[in-house]
Amino acid sequence: MHDSLKFTDRNLLINNLPGSVISIPQFTFKFTQSCLESPLMTEAENNPLIILQTVDSTNRFALAWISSKTRPEGAPGLPEPGTAILALDQTAGRGQYGTTWWSEPGKSLTMSVINFPDFLPAREAFRLNVAMALGVMDTLREQAGAAWCLKWPNDVYAGDLKIAGILIENGVSRGNLTYSVFGFGLNVNQREFPPELPNPVSLFQLDGRDREIVALAQLLRGSLNARYEQLRLGAWASLKRQYLQLLCGYGELRRFKTPEKEFEGVIAGVEDSGELAVEAGGLLHRYRFKEIIQIF
Repeated sequence: MHDSLKFTDRNLLINNLPGSVISIPQFTFKFTQSCLESPLMTEAENNPLIILQTVDSTNRFALAWISSKTRPEGAPGLPEPGTAILALDQTAGRGQYGTTWWSEPGKSLTMSVINFPDFLPAREAFRLNVAMALGVMDTLREQAGAAWCLKWPNDVYAGDLKIAGILIENGVSRGNLTYSVFGFGLNVNQREFPPELPNPVSLFQLDGRDREIVALAQLLRGSLNARYEQLRLGAWASLKRQYLQLLCGYGELRRFKTPEKEFEGVIAGVEDSGELAVEAGGLLHRYRFKEIIQIF
């Protein structure tokens, strides 16, 4: 393991991706052994895509870069807005509330995108979830024919099977967001899953097609950046309307579970704060993250 690597070749072949060549500029990268276990590669000067052969967590790597604990030598102190970090093998992926995200090396798309949404008050942080979730759906709807929906707060489903998870981590200063790291895990080319996972599915299982992970990551990055720009330009009403149209169970009678009970109710919407609004027994109830689970 070296303290730094200098890439001088204009074209490098990415390991485990036969026939996939990415053109990169000459650059020197410096990193710590705790964050990175193998070489780092990048392409393009604007909104670069950083590709890690192996990393514990792309979100953790992104957060370390933002804090300048790990960053390319000679590069600006902060990554460019829209910078994406893709891991070909993520060994300790994280989900919401301390859960883990299992990914098979070379078969999953595990990526984080960095932005600096200082135009958003912290109380409106859920708007980022909405915009980024729509970016994910823009990409998936081009990939396979499925009954796609977004399960509140941060999962993506094909029918009643989970295909992707989202984890957004934000920084706050003086009431406004300072940075945002959007983490995303998508099951792509898996043929099978560990039996303990309750309801997973992959794109390959949906349509029998193998996909090139880096090419799919590029498509996703473009969709995410486009939706982020919509949010930045003030298109919140349109984004929320589209989000509700894709929300699993919206306007339908569904079964829910809280720590106290199970009950039936109708999803009436999602508050701007991110709370789920459920109508049950003639009353409208609002639930924060982790207070309620929708049972398919």
